[in-house]
Amino acid sequence: MKQVLLPIIYLLTAALILGTLGMLFSDQFGAALLAVGSDSAELGFPEGSLLYFEPVKPQAVKIGDVIACATPRGSLLAHRVAEIDNANQQFIVYQNGDHEGDPITVPFHDATGIARQSVPMMGYALSFVNTLAGKIILGVAIANLILVIVLFSGKWAGKNKK
Repeated sequence: MKQVLLPIIYLLTAALILGTLGMLFSDQFGAALLAVGSDSAELGFPEGSLLYFEPVKPQAVKIGDVIACATPRGSLLAHRVAEIDNANQQFIVYQNGDHEGDPITVPFHDATGIARQSVPMMGYALSFVNTLAGKIILGVAIANLILVIVLFSGKWAGKNKK
């Protein structure tokens, strides 16, 4: 049992640490992560999905692509491109998928990336980790797993050698 438990704890700890680092530093590598907050027909991804946005040049964006748009407050929103206005260097998107209502214009320089991957349900985890409570709980969980590894790996290894 102990021979199985320790590798599982190692893997869980490594996954938590790597996942946390990926979420915290994804923007340093030019990528962006965004949680789908509503079951919007516009995006075509279910609510709670985690979207991975890869940096892209505006010329590579096509109608129908989902782009991440920087807002004046510094947050990111995701929208599906309905039209491309090359003359004014902007994308035309709509608040919802039915193309009704007022269009929203997104200047080329505010489009930070294009959605390349999605992971269902992981957006909930990203949303939670971005809260203060989520950061505290994640930090405590990682610290506890590391503590278990430090305290018990030597004891288990010693018992296995006998």
